[in-house]
Amino acid sequence: MGGIWLLWNDENIGVSIIAKETRIMHCLILDKLTATDCLLSAVYAPAQESQKEAFWSHLKQLHASIDKPWCIMGDFN
Repeated sequence: MGGIWLLWNDENIGVSIIAKETRIMHCLILDKLTATDCLLSAVYAPAQESQKEAFWSHLKQLHASIDKPWCIMGDFN
């Protein structure tokens, strides 16, 4: 299994990890210069076809509960 790295400049950006799942890490990102925030989800999606449908369904359900700007990135296989 692979993984995801997140790197940032502490002078300009604040990062709080709000949840970790097996294949997703969710963070609250704060732009210190503008005092604006957004959510970031770093993804390492399953490569196995049998696991993809459940993973995408989970992302759709998650989307319904998010009420601020959301960036989702990573390896979607």
